[in-house]
Amino acid sequence: MSSQIFSHLLNLPVIHKRAKSRAVQSYLDRLPELLRRRYGKCEPYTPSQVSRTIAEGRFSQRFIEFAYLLHCGEQYLLDNGTEPYQLDELKAFIGQLPQPTQAHASHAGIDPTANDFGLADSSGLGDA
Repeated sequence: MSSQIFSHLLNLPVIHKRAKSRAVQSYLDRLPELLRRRYGKCEPYTPSQVSRTIAEGRFSQRFIEFAYLLHCGEQYLLDNGTEPYQLDELKAFIGQLPQPTQAHASHAGIDPTANDFGLADSSGLGDA
């Protein structure tokens, strides 16, 4: 399949949403453990730590803003041009996904019972 056709297919709404869901789910399920192993439990992680771990772990980089939200905190996104309404959209999308298992959640500081999108308020990602 040519890259042009593949690129077009990724932009179809159903395929785009599925790709985004898979990427974000991997940021919830697998990325926390890799970050913890590499850098210890030093949340929030820096954007360079997150992007380096994503690249070396062969995660999708297409939706990296979700990884930054989950592992760097919302203030990083706000300080770098993300509008509050965009942040709300990112959180709402995360809220639609199955939440990580308790084992994965504990590594990322994610509390599946904390609020509507399963993010612990102490991480700075809860409701305002």
